[in-house]
Amino acid sequence: MSTIIPQIHIEINPAFFIFSWKDYKRKVPTLISIDLSNKQLVAIGERVSDKDVFSIALFAPEENLPPGIERLDLLQTFLEFNIAKMFEKQKFLVFRPKIIFHGEQQLNQIFCGYQRSILEIAALAAGAKEVSFD
Repeated sequence: MSTIIPQIHIEINPAFFIFSWKDYKRKVPTLISIDLSNKQLVAIGERVSDKDVFSIALFAPEENLPPGIERLDLLQTFLEFNIAKMFEKQKFLVFRPKIIFHGEQQLNQIFCGYQRSILEIAALAAGAKEVSFD
């Protein structure tokens, strides 16, 4: 792999993901909040208390999603936002990163063995150049 392609490591826990690139680490709870009145994203990584806002833990299978909102789309948005956050203070061009997931087996109970495929689809849709698992 070329050294110009950044490699982001993502440590998976159903409650939070840890994004790492070089010396920068970012621990983010796997929460997304959406305004149901207009289906707009309100927050990532935190619950919002408001009557029109629906907050979801991405990997809590007991939580039902509102109609028209898919868990894969939320995961893609979560990854896209946090990948972008990793590079927001860079003053140089950053190429699409290689994403390396660690600990994806922790999602086995939720995704019934399909977690690698689901994570790969979401990461590629979120802008990753390549995805691997360690």
